Amino acid sequence: MASNDCRGPQTRREFLRAGTLALGGLGLADLLAARAASRAAPDTAVILFWMWGGPSQLETFDMKPNAPSAFRGPFRPIATTVPGIEICELFPRLARQAHRYNLVRSLHHEMSAHNDGSIEVLTGKTPTRPDPTSTAVSEHPDFGMIASRLRGPNRAGLPQYIGVPNQPFMTRPTYLGVSHRGFASGNPALPGFRPPNLVLNGGLNGSRLTDRQGLRGQFDRMRRGIDQTGQREGVDQFYRQAGLASVGQCRTG
Repeated sequence: MASNDCRGPQTRREFLRAGTLALGGLGLADLLAARAASRAAPDTAVILFWMWGGPSQLETFDMKPNAPSAFRGPFRPIATTVPGIEICELFPRLARQAHRYNLVRSLHHEMSAHNDGSIEVLTGKTPTRPDPTSTAVSEHPDFGMIASRLRGPNRAGLPQYIGVPNQPFMTRPTYLGVSHRGFASGNPALPGFRPPNLVLNGGLNGSRLTDRQGLRGQFDRMRRGIDQTGQREGVDQFYRQAGLASVGQCRTG
């Protein structure tokens, strides 16, 4: 029998804690407001290079030079600024900056397919059923989607999670909602590159954009009552972010 338990991010302990606070006169909304007021999110960013088919650790940061020739790579290790840490000879400038970054060599998975392994590493959750065809998608959101959910809308109106040229194809936002799916920037190496959907089309100005947003809002209010999937709300968040970015461009352009 399928479970009806909520698979979302709130744990039973958090739910009970919220109920206990309500008994004392402090509601969940008050708690969240106080938390937001006391802890402003720092202006930080994370860049993740997810390299499908990229070089292995044996040819980059974990060379194992004493392993048998059938396992180790063809390159030599070189010393870094951190005693005892060696990396590939092809990275001399990275070697000089080794005191500024950390290497995590214990990260691994035991899945037999690259796609399943990617799902496990990107989401932190092992797939329920292995998929040797490498066509499965994740049951849980990846870290970029989780960061988007926790950080909230970007003050500049830009997406919180951007994939260049797109997000990993095997992950889905699932219970977080489609608004936390990665924004596909497209390929910046192509001539005349422009990110999609972030500029106004020819002949459209800020006033006309506002009129269109108002008309769209009227149609949405008519349809909202029949939407039971949660997809509408996710799309609404996309529209709000896109509108904020476009209006900001009109004011500053």
